[in-house]
Amino acid sequence: MTDTITTLIIAGHTDRASAVADYELLRNTDLDFFRLIDAAVVEHDAEGNVSVEKDMHHPVAKGLLIGGVVAVLSPVALVAGVVGGGIVGGLVSHFHKGLSRKDVAELGELLDRSTFAVIAIAAGADAPEVARRLSATDVVVKPMAGSEAAYRGLLEQYDSVGGS
Repeated sequence: MTDTITTLIIAGHTDRASAVADYELLRNTDLDFFRLIDAAVVEHDAEGNVSVEKDMHHPVAKGLLIGGVVAVLSPVALVAGVVGGGIVGGLVSHFHKGLSRKDVAELGELLDRSTFAVIAIAAGADAPEVARRLSATDVVVKPMAGSEAAYRGLLEQYDSVGGS
């Protein structure tokens, strides 16, 4: 693992099947300069509730990093299936440092206009190229503050306090 800069990818979808297909594309991409740190398919219902439908981590850690992203983008949303309590609160602060207000607004609007979204945190120079391979037409790619090591450390921190 290196101290590689990270990228946030959000792809909006109108249906679950296309969102899952893009999620699987991200999970199965094998390139030297692309590493997926976390990814999930989230559903955004008419009442504004957001739930994690599919996540790459075991059920106990479901939605940890992605929950932090969703909490930043849609702070009034009820985020179901996200665990971690205080750790997710710490993630919100971490993600706020990595995104401008304009970025948060743009990404939040994408989430609001999508029924399903794929949210991913990736490392490596090929992340923007991989995002262009997604089937969604509504895709936003933003560089994040924080390194690959920092995000993986957050996952390890969660595991060390009983998350696994």
